[in-house]
Amino acid sequence: MLSALLLPFFASHMLLKAIGPVSSPLVEKQIYRYAYPAMFALAVGLWGVRGLGTVIEGWRENIRDEVYSVGQQLHNHGDEGEEVGNERANRSVEGTQEVVVGAG
Repeated sequence: MLSALLLPFFASHMLLKAIGPVSSPLVEKQIYRYAYPAMFALAVGLWGVRGLGTVIEGWRENIRDEVYSVGQQLHNHGDEGEEVGNERANRSVEGTQEVVVGAG
């Protein structure tokens, strides 16, 4: 809370030191006065950018999950896929030999 009051004051003070002497005390007062809304706008803007980054990150993850089918069960589509899968399974069964381990 204290930083919300002191940060704009010190920022405006540093700005006045950086630009040198001002022409009138009225300009100096306006710089101090407008420092508070400017810092508030900066804080709200940074908060908004951070929130937008979070939303974009969520969208990016959702799109990645949809493209790469993360968390979804894969299915064969059509009869051709089933026939090809069955032929491969039959060939792999024909080529294997049964191994019996004896207890002897």
